Amino acid sequence: MESVDKNILALVIFIFSIYILLRIIFNLDTKIDRYSLIFIYLLVLILGLLRPDEEYGHTNSNIAFNPFGFISDIINNESSILILFINLIIFIPMYILLNYANIFKGFLLKVVFFELFAVIIEVFQLYLNVGVCDLSDIFLYNIGFFIGYILFLLFLKVLKRSR
Repeated sequence: MESVDKNILALVIFIFSIYILLRIIFNLDTKIDRYSLIFIYLLVLILGLLRPDEEYGHTNSNIAFNPFGFISDIINNESSILILFINLIIFIPMYILLNYANIFKGFLLKVVFFELFAVIIEVFQLYLNVGVCDLSDIFLYNIGFFIGYILFLLFLKVLKRSR
């Protein structure tokens, strides 16, 4: 995509997301709004994670099997801290949005969906040559997902106390 096309797409996604969030705030949201919000989130994740990585360029189908590889990345390249942080935070909203959209009943189905999504993203990075299929990324995605789960539980606890 050209830069202008990316900016227009980003603006449309941002405006539509704000619109849905306002509908949620004013209790006007519908099932379509819930599905739209999770769809937008997943679309942004896919577009962001499957773009060519400037650091690697087009790779030669690299696979990194070390789930703690991010530690050596940080030691060798301090800018990897930003990538670590991004990999942690991008999946924090997933549990919250899956629960809000009420697509999957129960914790286990949400976890299975998340795991499949994370693995598929990493495998696509391998086959599309847009990055490294990295187990440490999946490990960090998991930490982020479970942080989202814990934040959701804390929010419910606070909400119960306020009632």
